[in-house]
Amino acid sequence: MSSSTDVLNDTFKVAEDIISRTNQDGTCVLMRMDDSSVFFKIDGVAAEIWQEIAKGQKASEILDQLAQKHSVEKSIIEQDTKKFLEEILGKNFIAKA
Repeated sequence: MSSSTDVLNDTFKVAEDIISRTNQDGTCVLMRMDDSSVFFKIDGVAAEIWQEIAKGQKASEILDQLAQKHSVEKSIIEQDTKKFLEEILGKNFIAKA
């Protein structure tokens, strides 16, 4: 089993040094507390994933919710979700719970 497959079996939490804000338009702004000069803005499905991680949802449950909500093939949602989770995990924005 590859590590990317494992990502969908995990539960994540927002890293302790990350603060985030969800704007009225649904976009999320992520920033490290020790480096306020660098921030990331995410929107769309990525913002939905982030909000569910912040609630403590398991990655597989997030995937199921996205598949039900969006009319896109589940394999595409799975691929994109894995990619996003791996990216923010690699940047230490999230950690395994």
